[in-house]
Amino acid sequence: MPATPSSDLLVITCASGKQATALLPLLSNWARLRLVAHSPSSASALRDSYPDAEVVTADLAIPADCHRVLLGATCVYHIGPSFHPNEAAIGTVGNPISPSKHNTEPLRQNMIEAALSLPKSHFRHFVYSSVLHSRLRKLMNHDCKRYVEEALTESSLPYTILQPTHFMDMFPIAKLQSSPDPEITYTSNWNPDIEFTFVALSDLAAAAKVVLEERERHFYASYELVGTDKLTYREISGIAGEIIGKKVRVEKRESEEATEALLGMLFAGNEGEIDNRTRDGAERLILYYNRRGLVGNKNILTWLIGREPMSWREWAEGKTDVERKKLVGV
Repeated sequence: MPATPSSDLLVITCASGKQATALLPLLSNWARLRLVAHSPSSASALRDSYPDAEVVTADLAIPADCHRVLLGATCVYHIGPSFHPNEAAIGTVGNPISPSKHNTEPLRQNMIEAALSLPKSHFRHFVYSSVLHSRLRKLMNHDCKRYVEEALTESSLPYTILQPTHFMDMFPIAKLQSSPDPEITYTSNWNPDIEFTFVALSDLAAAAKVVLEERERHFYASYELVGTDKLTYREISGIAGEIIGKKVRVEKRESEEATEALLGMLFAGNEGEIDNRTRDGAERLILYYNRRGLVGNKNILTWLIGREPMSWREWAEGKTDVERKKLVGV
C-alpha cells in the first residue's frame, strides 16, 4: 500500500541539513511532519520555515532520544550525521568502546531498535539515506553506513536504502560567479583529474519523495542514485567558467590543508564537534578521492524519478540563474 500523507506521521532526522532542505519543499502534501534538529538554533530556523510541522531537538547518540523522536511515527527518513564518530552506533547498535560524549553509558539502543519497539501495525517504513558504495571499507564514513545497512537488512523492518553519489551542490559556483575578476581560481580538495559521478540534491529529494509516497513498492530495495556520467573537477570547472563567463584555473590543495577545508565546510559553526575520529575519516576520504574518485551508473535514478536526472551543466545554469536574479532583485 502507498503512504497516506494526510494522516501518516513522517519523521525526518537531520532536518536542517542539505538533504532535508531539498526534500521538505516537495512534501507540502504531508499533513504530519516531525522534523528532528540537533541544536536549538537549527530547531528555531525550522519552526520559522515550516510552522505547521512539529520540530524537536534531539541527540540521536542518546537512546532515549531515538525512542522519543519515533514515538507514534508511521515512517522515518533517517539521515545520519556524516562523519559523526558514533554514526554507526546511532543507526545500528551501541559500541561500548565509543560512548556518546553526552552519555557515559554504552549505547544500547538506536534508531533501528527504536523503530522495532513501535507497533508493527502502525510503523510502516524505514528509509535510510546512505551513500554510494557503502562497501568501500577504506572510506570510514562509508564503512559506518555499511554497518547501518547490514543491521537494517537483518532487522525485519520494511526498509528502503538510498545510496547517493557525490553531490553537485558542494561545488561553490555562486562564490566563483560573485568574483569581480575575469580570471579566477578554483582550489580542489583532491586530484582534479580523477573522475567522479554527481547527483543534484533536488534529484535525490525527488527520489526520496517517490520512495516515501509509493512506499510498499520499494520495500527491501537499495538504490544507487547517480545523476551524471563520469566527470573530473577540471571538466566541471571548465563548464562553470563557460556559464559564468570567466576563465577558471584549477589548483589542488595539499592533503592536510584539504582536510581542514573539508571539515570547515561540513562543520561550519560547529567546529567543537570535530574530534580525532572525525578528522581520521576526513583524511581518509581525501586520500581515497585523490586516487579513485567515486563513480556509479545513473540508470536506477532515471527509472525511479521517471526522467533523465539533472546534468551538471543544467544544475550549474540553474544555480547561476538564481544568483543573477538575486543581484537584480527579481
